[in-house]
Formats: sequence, C-alpha cells, structure tokens
Amino acid sequence: PILLDCFRAGMLKVRSLPNPELSVNRPSSLEGMTSADEIRAIKKIKKHELQNDFDLEVNPNAIIGAFVGRMVYQKGVDAIADAATELLLRHDNLQLIVVGPPGDIFGE
Repeated sequence: PILLDCFRAGMLKVRSLPNPELSVNRPSSLEGMTSADEIRAIKKIKKHELQNDFDLEVNPNAIIGAFVGRMVYQKGVDAIADAATELLLRHDNLQLIVVGPPGDIFGE
C-alpha cells in the first residue's frame, strides 16, 4: 500500500522489468513512458480501442475483466461463465471479454 501511494503521488517512476523478452517485445506505444500521467493517457486510449474492437459500449469508467486462454475446463473458464451473470448484474460498469480457442489437443 505504501508503494502504491508513492506511485500515485508521483514519487515513483515506472520502469520496465529486467526481462530481455519483455524489453524486446515491449509495445512501442509505451517506450519512454515514465510518469503516471503518461501511462494513464495511453491506458485511456487503449481502453477506448479495446471497447471498439469488441463492440462494447465505449465507457471510460468501465471496469474490464478479461480471460485470454484456451476455453477449457482445465483453465477455469467454466467458473467465469458461472460467475458472469451475477457479476454483470452487480456491477453496471463491468465489461467481460473472453478470448481464445474453444479447445485444442490439450483438452476440451
């Protein structure tokens, strides 16, 4: 909690992780981004693009929940399906996105 408060107050800078794979594949839209305000601005743009791409209501106040993976029991997608209706009824500004193949050689 203390680090998050410091980040919000602008006392901490966001740096990339020391992982060569991540730095090679880092989206060019984030290159050089260090301030919280810069990151919030690009997040707002990307959220708008995501909502358009998935034909969701464009709502800057929406909370987006996402599952990306194989849609198989093994990954717990059934739990998301079971909870989705209740979550959407309780939270007016929730948008759920589920992306992935419906099954593959590893499971159904």
